[in-house]
Amino acid sequence: MNDSDDEPDDDQDLDMPAESAGERNGDDNVSLGIATVTTQEEEEEMHNNNITANLDDGMDVDTVVPDHSDEDENASDGEQMRPEVRTAIACYCMTINHPQASAKMIEIALECIGLLISNRYVVGSTMSKAKKEDEDEEHDFEVKDNTSDVMRLINCICECADNVSDAVQSAMAKDLLSLMTSPVCSVHEAGMLKAVRTVFHIYLITKYDDVKKMSREVLLDMLRSVFQRMEAYDAIAQEGSEGGLDDSFELPKSQNNSVLVDEDGGSNNLFASRFHTDSYLLFRALCKLSAKPLPEDADDLIAGNTSSGGNLRVFSGSKSANSDPMATATKILSLELILSVFEHCGTAFRNGEKFIYAVQNFLCVSLLKNCVSSNTTVAHLSLKVFLLLVSDK
Repeated sequence: MNDSDDEPDDDQDLDMPAESAGERNGDDNVSLGIATVTTQEEEEEMHNNNITANLDDGMDVDTVVPDHSDEDENASDGEQMRPEVRTAIACYCMTINHPQASAKMIEIALECIGLLISNRYVVGSTMSKAKKEDEDEEHDFEVKDNTSDVMRLINCICECADNVSDAVQSAMAKDLLSLMTSPVCSVHEAGMLKAVRTVFHIYLITKYDDVKKMSREVLLDMLRSVFQRMEAYDAIAQEGSEGGLDDSFELPKSQNNSVLVDEDGGSNNLFASRFHTDSYLLFRALCKLSAKPLPEDADDLIAGNTSSGGNLRVFSGSKSANSDPMATATKILSLELILSVFEHCGTAFRNGEKFIYAVQNFLCVSLLKNCVSSNTTVAHLSLKVFLLLVSDK
C-alpha cells in the first residue's frame, strides 16, 4: 500500500517541476529584461548627471555677491511685463513641466515663448526681485519666491535640457539665445551662466549633427554678446556720452555693479558694471572647464614615468582605453570659445585688471596642461590661444 500510494505522488511530483521550471524561466526572462532596461536608464541618467556636475564645477556663481542697491531693486520699474504676457508664459511653462507632455507639445510651447521674446514682449532682468503683489496673482509661475519673471522663464526652459528630441533641443537653444541678446531683457550672472551651461549640455548630449552645430554657433553668439556689451559699456563710460554704437546694437538697461569674492578668501572687488562681471564669470568658467584633465593624458603621464623614469608624456596616435569622449568634447569646445574671446576682445578685456588676473591664474594653468596633451586637437587649440596671448595684436 505504501508503494502504490507513493506512485501517484511521484508522477505528480515529476509533472510539477516541468511546469514550474517553465514558469520560472519565463519569470526570469521578464525580470532580466526589466533589469536590463532599468540598468540602461540608470546608466544614461548617471551619464547626464556626470555631465551636469562637470559643467557645474566651472559655471558656478557662488563667489558672486550682488550689490543690492536701490537701482537693483527697481531695475524693472520702468518697463513691466504685461499681465497677459505673464499669464501666457505661465501657461507655456505649465505645459513644458507637465509630466505627460509630449515632445511636440514642449516644442510648440518653446516656439511660442520664442515669439514672445523676439517681439520684445518679455521684459525684465534676472537680478530684479518679484513684487509681492505679483506673487499673489492667480495666473503666475508655480514657484512662489523672489525670483524674477525672466529668471523663472530661464529655469523653465532649462528643465528640458535632457530631452532627446532634436526639435526641443533646437528650440531651447534659440530661446536662450534670444533672451541673452534681447535689448529689453537683462540676463546676468547666475541666469547667464545657466543659459550658457544648458546650451553647452545640449552640445554634449545631442545625437544630431545639425543640433550640435547649431548649439555651437549659439554658444559663440552668446559669448560675443556678453563681451561686446562689456566693450560697449566701457567705451560709453570712457567717452561720457550715449553715442558711439551702431543703430542695430542696443545696450540693456541693467548697468549695476557687482561684488566678487576672491576664491582665496580675500577682499571684495567691485566691477565696473554687470557686463564686466558677466564677462569675467564666463571667461573664468571656460578656463576651468578647459583645465579639467583627460583620462588619456593621465595614462600617458604614468606610461612616461614608467618607461623613461622621468616626467615625460608619450604622444601616440592611438586612442587610450580610458578615453572619455565627453571630457574631450568639453575641453575642445571650451578652448574654441576661449580662442573666440581673444579673436574678438577689445581694450576692456585686454587692459582690465580682473581679466589679467584671470589669464594669469586660470588660463595659464589650463594652457600649461593642454599644450602637452596627447590629444592633437587639444594641443593645437592651446597653442593657438597661446600665440594670440603673447602676440602684440
